[in-house]
Amino acid sequence: MKTFFTIVALLIAFNVLAQKQNINDKLLDAVKGSRLSAVNSALTEGAEVNAKDLKGVSALMYAAFTGNLDIAICLLDKGANLKAKANDGATALSIACLQGNIGVINLLLRRGADVKSKDSDVGRALGLAAKHGHKEVIGLLLESGADVNSKNAGNNGATPLIIAASDGYTKIVELLLERFHK
Repeated sequence: MKTFFTIVALLIAFNVLAQKQNINDKLLDAVKGSRLSAVNSALTEGAEVNAKDLKGVSALMYAAFTGNLDIAICLLDKGANLKAKANDGATALSIACLQGNIGVINLLLRRGADVKSKDSDVGRALGLAAKHGHKEVIGLLLESGADVNSKNAGNNGATPLIIAASDGYTKIVELLLERFHK
């Protein structure tokens, strides 16, 4: 009889976990689809604001990727973790910088994202912006205290200046050189 109750308890626990995962998946899908009302609905139904997919990508990271400012605000207001890292070390800030989503970057910095945080596999935010030619993002990051001499793990230890120069972004090279000489 004890075994029967143990099995029933395990089945109930598994069902609860499966339901929780389903609501978290609903949240992540809503964020990926930029559907604010569905995000709010999933959160109201009990989704975890810091839910992650199998790659460790959180709802806030998906909002940073899509550039959806309203969803990013909603998630942060509900307690989303700015310092959360995906399995590859990426943060919401580094993802927003990679995509050039200036509005989300501004929001994340105002809310306390660390502009000097080193993402293990993808490099620092400044290096990512340099790699993808996002001059406005670089200006914002520098104004926010990013280190112009930071080295990037994802680019063999290259600085943002070397990254921008090797990719032919002359305007970014000029901006970084100007900053370097200050």
